[in-house]
Amino acid sequence: MVGSVPDGLDPSDEADFRSVFPVGTTIVHSQSYRPGYQRYPMCVHLKSPAGVVQRCVVKVKPPDLIERVIQTLNILAALGLAVPEVRSGPLPLLAENLAMVVLSELPGRCLPWCGISSLAEADATCLLLLEGIASLHGLTDQVREFDGASALPRYTLQSEFADTIVAAGDWNDDAVFRQAVDIAREALAGAETPLVFSNGDYNPQNFIYDGQALTGFVDFEGACLIREVSVRGQNDRVARAHIFQLLEESSQIITKE
Repeated sequence: MVGSVPDGLDPSDEADFRSVFPVGTTIVHSQSYRPGYQRYPMCVHLKSPAGVVQRCVVKVKPPDLIERVIQTLNILAALGLAVPEVRSGPLPLLAENLAMVVLSELPGRCLPWCGISSLAEADATCLLLLEGIASLHGLTDQVREFDGASALPRYTLQSEFADTIVAAGDWNDDAVFRQAVDIAREALAGAETPLVFSNGDYNPQNFIYDGQALTGFVDFEGACLIREVSVRGQNDRVARAHIFQLLEESSQIITKE
């Protein structure tokens, strides 16, 4: 898989990217954050006409998602959360029906996802991820106060259930499946939970740390208000489902030991 996706800025995007910076700015280096998997998001090293080197992040997505990224980052920055600064955007890429946003790069590194080498590292990552999720949930009331929050998608338990049924396709013609749907619908009737703010993607790579503590949050194209997932107490296991890969790697470590 590695190497199947071209690295570096797409030539058709480069002119739009350069237009953000002073004439004479040069691109020193560019590298995807997901090499071999996705071209964007991408880290780009620039040198100004005065010789100053800086790093920025380039994201390219459908226009509506880029608008959501910008709107959400502006809200979170106003609330004092450590998120990337919007340098420029949205920049329409008409040839591709996509849009670009240029962001600052946060200091630190992503929480580990693959390649966990010890149970201690896996446990520390789980705890930091749970802390990050809880921090985002805790901003719900403040986020709702911003006008832009009204544009965030809302995903209730009932709406997710309805979407699942639609996606089931021909299974809806199966009697056993319909019976299961009826049972589930009755069980879910009183199970709705409050909607909370979320980045929409609890991948550890969307949480930045300094080796010990969380220092920042990235990737808000999936920002939304979603049904609450408890990340403390007896329901920890529910939130930990979002980091299944970490636990799977932990089990492999135990097996080897």
